[in-house]
Amino acid sequence: MNGRYEILDGLRGVTAILVVSLHFLEPIDIPGLRIGHARLALDFFLCLSGFVLTHAYGDLLARRLSFRSFYTTRCIRLYPMLLCGLVAGMLVLLAKLVLQGDVATIWNLLGASVANLVMLPSSLFPIGHAQSWPANPPQWALFLQFVVSLAFPWLLRAGDRPLIAVMGLAGVVVVIDALTRPHVPLRDAWAVMPVGLIRVLYPVCVGILLYRLASRLPRRPVESPARCVGLVLMLMAIFFVPMPRALSGLYEAVAVLILLPMLLLHAASIAPAAGLRPLTLWLGAVSYPLYALHYPVVRAVLGALRRFEPLPIWQHGLVVVVAIGACVGLAWVAFKRIDVPVRRWLTRRQAEAGAGLEIGTGDGSGTGGGGTLHHPNPREVLSTQGAGAHEAPRRTLFEEPARSRPRPRHRSWP
Repeated sequence: MNGRYEILDGLRGVTAILVVSLHFLEPIDIPGLRIGHARLALDFFLCLSGFVLTHAYGDLLARRLSFRSFYTTRCIRLYPMLLCGLVAGMLVLLAKLVLQGDVATIWNLLGASVANLVMLPSSLFPIGHAQSWPANPPQWALFLQFVVSLAFPWLLRAGDRPLIAVMGLAGVVVVIDALTRPHVPLRDAWAVMPVGLIRVLYPVCVGILLYRLASRLPRRPVESPARCVGLVLMLMAIFFVPMPRALSGLYEAVAVLILLPMLLLHAASIAPAAGLRPLTLWLGAVSYPLYALHYPVVRAVLGALRRFEPLPIWQHGLVVVVAIGACVGLAWVAFKRIDVPVRRWLTRRQAEAGAGLEIGTGDGSGTGGGGTLHHPNPREVLSTQGAGAHEAPRRTLFEEPARSRPRPRHRSWP
């Protein structure tokens, strides 16, 4: 099975909107409107990353794309929006600190932002409740995306048996972490960072294996709009299902190990109706800029709301709905006017320098995706370094020989 995975585009966009909603609703006590298992969103994003990176780069890494070129491609894909989110978040937080007259914290913010600029958590410059990413807290997930990008070529090259062994070890860590620390925020806890870095390998490995399985499935049937909406509701149910606190960790472990991978495999095995495809592609395109840029808006809006407290719940809700819409609109403008042009420019510059990079708008993987879910056309990869420095990966359990696999047609977004 080849081609685009439009349903995955749509699910990634829906998940990003749910994360934005969580950050707006977190400080507001509105019964029934809390995402009880929000941290599962990261596991779903990372599982998508493993799936889509294998779809986009698997053959290229095996044949002609060097590891160095892959890493450069991923930096070009992830860094422009990450930098925009960091700068926007720093300006909003700086304005807040200036209004409060907190000069000491301003210096901490500047020091922390310099560290975050090079993807380092900053525990030496504490702000608030010891945040490691004070200007733009969602950057902690983008940090994990960089870690995933570093590990991905090695995981892909390992073959199925080592990959399954790594997945099993990481799965054990997922269960232990969920049962012992179900409510520890990874972004601010250096003590659990090593465990977290092992933990995130599980969904990535699962995503790689799911793609190898899905690529052997028959041609995807077209589902009705009602069934596609039902798939979105299933994803939301996994995040929202009420669960006693004592069972919350066990449920999240089951969701990471079983429920989310099954949902992703089903979503990859179907295609949306023609009328839904533009919407799913748009959701996929906007997802990464939305995730990277929304928190400064959240901080500004919630800070303004506190000045008018107490407000009726319906007024809070109305402001939040409008603000979420504004975040989505801002993300779309950033995608069209900043993200795509900057990445195209950087890719052309790198191609002129002779590196083997994809010419396009991106692979759309996970949190760090936004744009396309496609297989790069080998004709668009300019490789002067070659892949000879890296042995081709061993044949996998789910993979046919390269000579018998049909070449997918290249399609790009927008």
